[in-house]
Amino acid sequence: MLESLTHDYDAARDHGLRAVAQFWTITIAQAACFGACQRLAPTGRSSSAGNGLRKRLASSLDLDVRDAWRTLAAAPIVTVIATLLLAIGVGANLSLFAIANGLMLKPLPVREPARLVLLDNGSWTNPIWEQLREIQADLFEGAFAWSNERFDLAAGGTKDPVDGAYVSGSAFEVLGVRALLGRTLAAADDVRGGGTEGPVAVISHAFWQRRYGGDSNVLGSLLNIDRVPFTIVGVTPPGFAGVEVGRAWDVMVPLGAEPVIKGRDSSLDGRSVWWLEIMARLKDGSTIEQATAALRAAQPRIRDATRPAAGRSASHHMSEPLTLAPAATGRSQLRVRYKQPLAIIIGVAAAVLLIACANIANLLLVRAAARSHELGVRLALGASRWRIARQLLLESLMVASAGTLCGVAIAIPGSTALLRQFGAPGQPPVVDLSVDWRVTVFAIGITCATALLFGLAPAAGV
Repeated sequence: MLESLTHDYDAARDHGLRAVAQFWTITIAQAACFGACQRLAPTGRSSSAGNGLRKRLASSLDLDVRDAWRTLAAAPIVTVIATLLLAIGVGANLSLFAIANGLMLKPLPVREPARLVLLDNGSWTNPIWEQLREIQADLFEGAFAWSNERFDLAAGGTKDPVDGAYVSGSAFEVLGVRALLGRTLAAADDVRGGGTEGPVAVISHAFWQRRYGGDSNVLGSLLNIDRVPFTIVGVTPPGFAGVEVGRAWDVMVPLGAEPVIKGRDSSLDGRSVWWLEIMARLKDGSTIEQATAALRAAQPRIRDATRPAAGRSASHHMSEPLTLAPAATGRSQLRVRYKQPLAIIIGVAAAVLLIACANIANLLLVRAAARSHELGVRLALGASRWRIARQLLLESLMVASAGTLCGVAIAIPGSTALLRQFGAPGQPPVVDLSVDWRVTVFAIGITCATALLFGLAPAAGV
C-alpha cells in the first residue's frame, strides 16, 4: 500500500501543484472514510450494544450537519462574508507557510538527506578540496564540491544565460541521485580538459522540458556553454534542482572542465581563490560531532598543503577551526537573506487572520442574538446546552472548512506570485512549493484553530 501511495504521489508531483493538492485531498478523504467505517463496524461480543451506540452517534452527527447546513444557507450574506474573510487570511498564511516550508523546512530530494553536512564558514579553494578529496574516505562516506555559475548558451550574438554549476564527479553518487535519462557525472569525467568522452554536461529535468520539449534524443547532442561545445550525457530526475535552494542547477559540468571554459582565468590552481562549496555525507552511525573532530585533526595537514605562497592571506590561512553544519535542507543564500523578513511577514499575516476571526466572531454573535428565540425554543423542548453549543461549533467548523478550501485556491497561485518578488527581474527563485505533510497539517490545524477562535464566543453564550 505504501509503495502504491508513493507511486501515486510521484505521479502527482510530475503534473504540478494542482495534481498534488488533489492527491492529498482524495487521500485524506479516503482515510477518513475508512477510519469512520472501521469505527462504526461491529466487533466481538459487544457488537449489538456498540452498534446501537454508533448508530445513535452517527444519526446525531448527521442531524447536526444537516441543521448546520440549513442554518448557514438561511443567512447567505453572513456565511459568504465570513468565508471570504477567512479565505483571505488563510490564503495569505498558507502562501507564506508554503514558501517558508520550501525554503527552510523541506529536505533535499536525495537519499537520506539527514546525513548530509556542509563545510561551514565560507567558500573554499580547489587545492583545499583536492586535499579533502584524498582523505574523504577516512572522514565521510563521501564528499563533493560545487560552485554556482551562470553559463551563456548562445553560440554567438545575444546572450542566452542559464543557471548552472561546476560539480565534482562524485556529487551525484554522494547525493544518491540517479539520472532519468542517460547517466550522471562520474569521477572519470572530472579531469582537467574532460574525460575520455571529452567535455560532458548533465541537464535538469526542467531545463530538458523547457528547451528540448522532453525529447529523448537529447542524449549525445551538443550544448554550447560559453562558446565551448559540451556533450549532453544525462538528465536528472524531476524535482531535483541541485543543493542550492532558491537557485537551479539547469546545466551541470565537471569541475575539471572549468579550465576549458575559463582558459587562463581558471581558478583550479588558485590558492587564494575561494569559490567552492563542499558538502559531505556522514558515515552510517557517525555523528556530526565525531566527523568534525576527525576533520579538525586533519586540518593542519590540509593547511600546510594548501597555504598561499606569501602575503597576509598565507599567515591567516585556515586559522579558524573547520566546522560542519547540518545540510538536510541544502544550502541557501536566499534563506539567509529572507529568513527574518519572512518571519515578520508571517507574523503580520497571522495578525490579519486573528483580526478576521475577531470580525467573524462579532458577526456570529450578532447572528446568535438574532436566533435567541430559536435557541430558547430548543432549550424549552429539552435540548441540552451542550447540544446547542455543539451545533454552533459545527457551524463554525463548516465555515472554517469552506474558508480554508477557498484559501487553498488563493494560496496555490499566490505563493508562486509572491516567490517571484524574492528574486531579480527575470530570475525567479527556484523553490519547491509542492504540498507535503507539513502544509497539509498546517492547513488542517489552521482550520480547527480558526473554528475555535471565532466559534467559542457564540457557543459560550448559550
